Amino acid sequence: MISSYVYDNINNLRYADDTVLIAENEKDLQQLLDIVKEESEKKGLELNRKKTEVMVVSRKQELPIINIYIKGTRLKQKDQFKYQATEETTAKLHQE
Repeated sequence: MISSYVYDNINNLRYADDTVLIAENEKDLQQLLDIVKEESEKKGLELNRKKTEVMVVSRKQELPIINIYIKGTRLKQKDQFKYQATEETTAKLHQE
């Protein structure tokens, strides 16, 4: 279960050039992404809009559609992804 501890204390996972951003809501995710983009650009790096995706994790039957942007481009929303060759992470949490 993702608890408020995660949202309050961990907002990203990184390995080499891969990053997962974690936020409790759409607004916070956009703000976090904007900060990462800005700080990356200061170092001469640019986020790849084609490889950057968003995923909502929820217990709801229907997952909400969110609108997250990099330089005016809306990011593709997925319902699962692989992180560092681990098993796929799915958007729906198990009901307890």
